[in-house]
Amino acid sequence: MFEAIVVLKASENLGEVVRLLREAGFTLFYARRCFMGEEEILRLGDDVVDRRDYFSMVIALRRGKRKPG
Repeated sequence: MFEAIVVLKASENLGEVVRLLREAGFTLFYARRCFMGEEEILRLGDDVVDRRDYFSMVIALRRGKRKPG
């Protein structure tokens, strides 16, 4: 139904959030330490699921599912 979903404060249940969004067909990115000097946006792979960072979020994008018009 949605083309993009952003989950704030994602570090609490990161594994479950990742599992659900992947099952729904989303491509996932992980933004960590947002608005800080060490800010990073990474493609979310299995290695990132174990990371816990201050002010993190998961960005989920679904490509190619747009409705015509």
